[in-house]
Amino acid sequence: MSETRIDSILLATDYSHRSTPAEELAVDLAVKYAAVLHVVSAIEPIVGVSPDDEELAEFEAFYAKLRQRAESELERRISDWTSKKVVVRQHIEIGPRWKVILDKAANERVDLLVLGRRPFDSSASLGSTSHRVFVGAQRPVLLVPGEES
Repeated sequence: MSETRIDSILLATDYSHRSTPAEELAVDLAVKYAAVLHVVSAIEPIVGVSPDDEELAEFEAFYAKLRQRAESELERRISDWTSKKVVVRQHIEIGPRWKVILDKAANERVDLLVLGRRPFDSSASLGSTSHRVFVGAQRPVLLVPGEES
C-alpha cells in the first residue's frame, strides 16, 4: 500500500492556548510531508450590522484590530515554523468560522484540515465549529483535543 500524499494542510486556529496542540501537529505534518501550511483565522461577524449602520466605522475599526491581532500572533509563530522549512500561507477572513474554514479548504484544494476542538462537555449543544467542519468537509479532517483551561 502506498503512502497517502499530502501537499497542503489547512490549520484553523484562534491562536489560543487550546489551539496549541493542533498547531503543533499541523506543523509536524507539514514538515513530514513537505506540505504548504495554510493558516486560517476566521473573525466571526457581528450579527445585524449592515452597510447603512451609523456605527459601521466602529465595527470596521474593531475588525481591523482583530485582523491585526491575528497577524501579530502568526508573526510570533512563523519564524519557528519557517525555520523547520514550512511554507506558510496566512488567510484572515471575516465570516462564520465553519464556513470560512470550509470555503478556504475548497478554494485552496487542501488535502487535510487540522483544527482543535474543545474538551468534551456533555452539556454542550451540537453545532460547534469543529462539528460543522467535520460534517461539511470534502477532505479528511483531523480534530485535535485542546488543552484544558
